[in-house]
Amino acid sequence: MALKRNKRGSILLPNNKRITPSEQRALVSAVNSANRKRKRLIAKMPPSAKTKYEDFGYVSDFLYRKKSKSFSRFRNKSEFNTYLRSIKKLASGDFEKKRVAVYKQNYIQGLKKNFNSLAKPAIAAIRNMSNRDFQRMVESDELEQIDYVYLDFIKDRLTRINKQLGVASA
Repeated sequence: MALKRNKRGSILLPNNKRITPSEQRALVSAVNSANRKRKRLIAKMPPSAKTKYEDFGYVSDFLYRKKSKSFSRFRNKSEFNTYLRSIKKLASGDFEKKRVAVYKQNYIQGLKKNFNSLAKPAIAAIRNMSNRDFQRMVESDELEQIDYVYLDFIKDRLTRINKQLGVASA
């Protein structure tokens, strides 16, 4: 769809709202920052983690997906504002730290839900681990995922997690 522009350089959206030139510059700047950050994050990834994000030619994780500067994707001003906010949040300095901290807390919650009190040594080891070490272990598949736990294999899964964390099993 071809975008309409007025004499002042604003883009007219299909619902006749406009994106001003300053808003256009803000989006382009935020997208450039997010794409630079994306390249740095992908370069720091372990090789085994990179293949996760290159499968099928499409990256499922918004953080690692290349961001677009196309204005034709927006049907209204709220879509534009939502996208701009999410891109600015990604480009902010502490987004990655917050993301890893939340993932670490979710992992601990998963251990509690699936293994109850049996997981106390693993939980203590994860809490004492730095976020950077935890992220490295998860991205390089050194730490067992707990997304699906089958009842027959609960004890085996917990034993593997404890071994990967270097913790004695309870």
